[in-house]
Amino acid sequence: MHTLQNYFDQFVLCWLATVSDEGVPNVSPKELFVFEGEKHLLIANIASPQSVKNIQANCQVCVSGINIWTQKGLQCKGQAEVLTPQHQVLFNTNIPPNESITFTVTEPKNP
Repeated sequence: MHTLQNYFDQFVLCWLATVSDEGVPNVSPKELFVFEGEKHLLIANIASPQSVKNIQANCQVCVSGINIWTQKGLQCKGQAEVLTPQHQVLFNTNIPPNESITFTVTEPKNP
């Protein structure tokens, strides 16, 4: 049985979908991410000011990824939070030490 971490370990890229408080959608590709525990995904915030602004207004997000070799993908819905460098000492990762996004999966789904 595959865990969420097994799936994300096979992805070279994922997409973070957010929505503004006015209902305008935004999708941003993410290359630096790491799964922490069973339901927490840390995503590096590199040049994504709209994603951060949207998450601060509406924490409901969707993350999708695909294994490019097997063409199997995954879609997860849940809540995100923008973390500051002070929060990052809680995690032992190689994510750059600027803002990052933590995502808690509430609804995993294979497309």
